[in-house]
Amino acid sequence: MAHPMLILTRPQADSLRFLGQVETALGWTPPSLIAPMLRIDPVLATVPGHIAALVFTSENGVAQAHRVGVPPGLTAYCVGDRTAEQATRAGFRAISAGADAATLINLILSAGPNGVVAHLHGRETRGDVAATLTRAGVKCLSILCYDQTALAAQPDLIAALRGENRIVLPLFSPRSAALLGQACPSPIAPILVIALSRAVADAAAGLATSGMILASAPTGPAMVRATCDGITGPSRLETGGTDD
Repeated sequence: MAHPMLILTRPQADSLRFLGQVETALGWTPPSLIAPMLRIDPVLATVPGHIAALVFTSENGVAQAHRVGVPPGLTAYCVGDRTAEQATRAGFRAISAGADAATLINLILSAGPNGVVAHLHGRETRGDVAATLTRAGVKCLSILCYDQTALAAQPDLIAALRGENRIVLPLFSPRSAALLGQACPSPIAPILVIALSRAVADAAAGLATSGMILASAPTGPAMVRATCDGITGPSRLETGGTDD
């Protein structure tokens, strides 16, 4: 039986990186289609000079940090290892929570940073990080520094979703799942959705015509493992995992 097609709908750079990780894990290149549903656009923003530390819940926030006036050398609390790697390359003292927003918040509260921290994030964000930290006693500014602009679905993406070939569809955000569902509300192809979290799984329920795998953790490595399982193994029903 032919391998299913891997469809990636993250922004172009993120999709290419994830495809490379899957190729490395498999040891071969699966048939794939990169069809972004979102584009990252910078937003005019400025970070005050008295900031003591940073909070990053995505690599996109890291990419915008110097543009909005953040000097290198600050401590950066990061949601996961990949974000922490990027923050280190950008010149920050990165600390990884290794999981999700809730774990990140607990890490920051345990560290007890001395001074005001700033959460650099996109327009679409989850976890209410800045408000939660501030209520708990760590003053955190919410700095909107980029937008996740919705893109029209590519014709070849719609054709694949309405075709007959098997598809493995990793989804990393409820918004991406919702946009894809709006673009193709009644997919015909047998689609195995790989969901980062329970929230993503709920948003993608209408797309999972052949089942769903919920990643064992809301992290990049867990998504790579689940995606490889979806490509090489039989379609399976939903398994355990954690929310993002």
